[in-house]
Amino acid sequence: MTSLDALVKYGLYGMKRALFMTPVMSLSEIIAGLEGSQSLKARALALGVNFFVAMPYNSWFKPLVYEWMHVTETSSDAMRGLANRAAFALHQIPLYAGILAVSGASLEQMAVVLPTGVAVGTAIAGRFQRFMDKVADYIENKYYQTKEWATHTVRLGKSYAKNLAYATLIAAASKVAISQGGSFIAEHSILAHPEKSPARGDPQREV
Repeated sequence: MTSLDALVKYGLYGMKRALFMTPVMSLSEIIAGLEGSQSLKARALALGVNFFVAMPYNSWFKPLVYEWMHVTETSSDAMRGLANRAAFALHQIPLYAGILAVSGASLEQMAVVLPTGVAVGTAIAGRFQRFMDKVADYIENKYYQTKEWATHTVRLGKSYAKNLAYATLIAAASKVAISQGGSFIAEHSILAHPEKSPARGDPQREV
């Protein structure tokens, strides 16, 4: 492989990742409560980050996680799926936290947006990989130059739309779960109801 081929391959990995993740994570961020301007900043930053990490992630980090989890080509689909999701979550959490912080998200926003985004990314990791394989197949076989280019393009578009709809449902469900969980903790916390703290004794006896 020439240096030019390597550069093109590197660029394709970054482009495919950005193509899939930009609208998916934009929807997730808006649903989770990030402001439009903040989401735009986050997506702009993520475009650059994804371009540089896509190739190392696929060629180095993910195989490292597979090796750590003793996953091979003969492993079950369930085990390979688990390893794929673990690799995605392990590299996504620090990267995404940094992107959100630089984009101006507050700690309160990050407390909802970060777990929502990671939940979406982890949930669709398998679908993401299958879609990337379809895109790679579309490009490598040059379907766009064949007589059936419309059929292949529509098929790719349908797959993309299904993944986007699935990610939207995951984001909405995650936002509800996180919000409800936070409300429950706040409502039953001793800090929220100091009168329930045993250290204060019986509030009726205080003068």
